[in-house]
Amino acid sequence: MNAGVSGFKNAIVTKGIVVTCGLVSLVLAARGDAKAYNLSYQKIAQRLELWRLVVSPLVFTSLPELLFGLYLLYFFRVFERQAGSIKYLFFVFFTTSVSTFLELVFLFTLKDSSFISSIRLNSGPTGLIFSSFVLFFFDVPVSIRFKLLGIKVSEKSFVYLIGLQLLLWSRMHSMIPGICGIIAGFIYRCDLGGIQEIGFSSGAFRRMAWRVSPFFSGISSEMASRMNNNRASEPVNEPTNRPQENKFCNSNLQDLLQTVTCI
Repeated sequence: MNAGVSGFKNAIVTKGIVVTCGLVSLVLAARGDAKAYNLSYQKIAQRLELWRLVVSPLVFTSLPELLFGLYLLYFFRVFERQAGSIKYLFFVFFTTSVSTFLELVFLFTLKDSSFISSIRLNSGPTGLIFSSFVLFFFDVPVSIRFKLLGIKVSEKSFVYLIGLQLLLWSRMHSMIPGICGIIAGFIYRCDLGGIQEIGFSSGAFRRMAWRVSPFFSGISSEMASRMNNNRASEPVNEPTNRPQENKFCNSNLQDLLQTVTCI
């Protein structure tokens, strides 16, 4: 799969997520409050701090998780470019909601266990990231294979390595949200109950994408409205076969090699 040009061109939703999570995480980290936004049974059930369900997916717990997470979010912008911002916005909403729900089920089901009750699930868009890994595993073919220290690897191996670092960084505190994200990604990709068609046909996400895009694209609402009307009046063309989308660009591979070297 070709990630295309660098930057956030045709990836407005990804840009909004990266900017929002990055700024919020850095501000809270500077105040020393980043770890205070994790999820636990005591905070949700006993203190009824339900606002954590909304804020928690926006805050990375530590600086390494912030760096790994933002890189993966940026890397997976290719899915928004292929599906479109509206469909990708629904993917973000669905996988984040399902993964957060699964985390709550885990906490409430095992609340009586002395080991589980002490767990504070790490905050951050972990569910979205590992749901994207499901699409990455099934829908992105391997285009480059080579040997590294005598072991056959591909360009996808470096992405998996970064994801593994993020998954295991805080042990059980980060593994559980990651597993919940993988389950959410499987549910989405299997299209259980026709959930994809339900979301794509909904006008709510179309209106949401139209209203949010001016804040991150640098264009006014009036200009966004004109662009939206122009696109609506254009005939819909059948997608053409673009074999270059099945290969990573060399710059992307170099970025991965540099990232792994830094690790």
